[in-house]
Amino acid sequence: AGRAGRDRGPAQCAIILSNDDPKRSQQLLSPATPLEQIVQIVNRTGRHQADDVVRELWFHIQSFRGERAEVEDVARLLDQLGDVESRRRVCITWRDPRWADTKDKSGDEKRNDGRERAEKALHRLVVLGVVEDYTVEFAANEFNVLIAGASQEEIAATFGRYARAYQRRLGEQIEREALALRRQPHRDYILAVAERLVHFIYEHIEQARRRALNEMLQAASYAHLGGDLRQRILDYLEQSEWDERLETMRASARGGLDVLAPLLEDVVSPNDAAALRAAAGRMLASYPDIPGLLFLRGISEVFSADANPEVASQNIEAAITFALEKYRLDWSEVAMALGQILAHASRKPGIAEFLLRSILASAQLQRTAVRALLTHTPQVLADMPARWLLNRMAERCAALLSSEGK
Repeated sequence: AGRAGRDRGPAQCAIILSNDDPKRSQQLLSPATPLEQIVQIVNRTGRHQADDVVRELWFHIQSFRGERAEVEDVARLLDQLGDVESRRRVCITWRDPRWADTKDKSGDEKRNDGRERAEKALHRLVVLGVVEDYTVEFAANEFNVLIAGASQEEIAATFGRYARAYQRRLGEQIEREALALRRQPHRDYILAVAERLVHFIYEHIEQARRRALNEMLQAASYAHLGGDLRQRILDYLEQSEWDERLETMRASARGGLDVLAPLLEDVVSPNDAAALRAAAGRMLASYPDIPGLLFLRGISEVFSADANPEVASQNIEAAITFALEKYRLDWSEVAMALGQILAHASRKPGIAEFLLRSILASAQLQRTAVRALLTHTPQVLADMPARWLLNRMAERCAALLSSEGK
């Protein structure tokens, strides 16, 4: 596209996207799908059955080999570095047997794989402040490493600052947890904190990258004309008044559910919804598990002119999951937020009913949750959760009668 435009003459550019199995793509890119399940699906998909989404995710999972494997690499590196309590400089080689790969690869591939793994482990120690800096000496197959000599308190503070840059609410909590891990020997402490760092990266950064890929797929799949795609990309790249307002979500200790209502009230027109959709998608690329943002991404989708209700349902399902499992919020809080969303969605015919059916089909739902939801569901929709409860009661009665008959 860039080359075609250099002569300033008329030119056309076509995007050819293969999304052969939209249902599979939706599952792979859903925020609620764990990485382990993605690895299984990608690995069992044959080369001839793979589309652009599967191929892109293949590269994605190569960057995330697994938490245990990455922590083991940090342990190997600590063994190779030796003393990390005092400030000093040391040279280490990635051709050390510790980095040998038993897979069927050529010599160059093995060396490159060892270097990449060792350098990734080095970067983890840089993030924790254990390593101050390093350079790569390709001619000697070595890393020249400057060890910072950081104390355990300094390592905890550095980790907290790193986490705070991604998730403000988690920074202080992570620093406290890291301080609680203080122990001897020093190497064991570093390894324990590194384990939590790797978990944080997999829990937040991996999801953020997948979220960005999902937003790109949605833009390319549902823009029927070049102008539509151009506008969708511009919406995603350009900041609006929503960006500043969404900061309240990021700063909230309740996952944004406590500041959801006033934001919902300002989604009036399809243009409002499109601007909010772009801003929420942009922020979710950095903070993929904030429930309030996911709820807004869902409601803005259904009110946009080019709405995809399935995308809305996917985001709301993920919001419920993260609110309960990561933020440890009570179902009463989640039900109140869902009630606000349903009330707002009722302004567009059929949308509230669709969202409520999706919510009632959620794997997270139990009787206590539906009772809480019933309290906050708009009156015109209340028969749906009521029927859900009656059906479950009928099923339990049938099961009891069946067991007594036996």
